[in-house]
Amino acid sequence: MKKSILGIAVMFLFAFAQEPNVEYNPNNQARIRLFGQNGRPTIMVSGIDCKAGNKGEEVNIGGSMGDAFGSLFGSAKNVSLGIPQTEATKTISEQNGILSKAIYKEFAIPANKPVNIRSAFIGLSNVSHGKYVTIVQDEGNCNSKTVSFVPEAGKDYEVISLQKGEKCALPSVFEVITENSQTKLKEVATNEAVKCD
Repeated sequence: MKKSILGIAVMFLFAFAQEPNVEYNPNNQARIRLFGQNGRPTIMVSGIDCKAGNKGEEVNIGGSMGDAFGSLFGSAKNVSLGIPQTEATKTISEQNGILSKAIYKEFAIPANKPVNIRSAFIGLSNVSHGKYVTIVQDEGNCNSKTVSFVPEAGKDYEVISLQKGEKCALPSVFEVITENSQTKLKEVATNEAVKCD
């Protein structure tokens, strides 16, 4: 009975994992790769159009219930839409922690509309009860500053924000370029977060 309840719970949690849009049109979309893991998610809001009243679509890699659960038990899978491999994808296992498998997912996003990105660190709290005292060990929580950029149609991007340690890493955005069969990264200038009133 316990096994069947656990199985249902697993299926329920994976239903909440955010899966990428697999319909990619290079004429009006870009592709973007985000990394995340249990306790260290990356959050993106894409397709922001304040004039049209569209505050964008949010995805959370590593922080959604399905991603976090899969990262916790090492069953989370990378999802690719065809962005060329980079050093970060080839060495992703180096970011793995205890009960925290690092993953990446690639998304097709609207071109020429701002994208906001931030990373987070979600610390754990441990409570120890002694004979006369209770000790609470808190690793803390934090959110990085949100950065923004405008993707161009037909281009590929990679966001690096994974970092070991108990702190938030400011996301860095790179364009993924293939020249002469070699993959290169070109840093993309970012701005402050776009906010719609």
